[in-house]
Amino acid sequence: MFWSAQILGGFTGASLVWLVYMPHWKVTPDAEAKLAVFCNVPAIRNLPANLMTEIIATTCLIVVGFSFGSPAVSSTGLPIGFGPWLWGVLVWAIGLGLGGPTGYAINPARDFGPRAAHAVLPISH
Repeated sequence: MFWSAQILGGFTGASLVWLVYMPHWKVTPDAEAKLAVFCNVPAIRNLPANLMTEIIATTCLIVVGFSFGSPAVSSTGLPIGFGPWLWGVLVWAIGLGLGGPTGYAINPARDFGPRAAHAVLPISH
């Protein structure tokens, strides 16, 4: 249910972006530039290498991110506001380390929802 809500949220947000960019769709001939409004594209399209990069990045996000709430990290929990800061630093660090090859798409819901919207919305060219 949670994953469905995330993907639906990404789809909805991308649909709103589609509305904002409505005047630009007909006058922009570059299909890759239009796709870039919705999702990331790899610097070099190599499916096995791109998939491996995303699997490593997503695994790091999940394993390290969910360890922030672990009692092994702090028996009393993290101080208020520290968890979101750690998540932000984690996403930043993963992006710096692994974002180049595939464009920083480490959250599948954030990339898949807008990609699905791009596939179904009426965008010229």
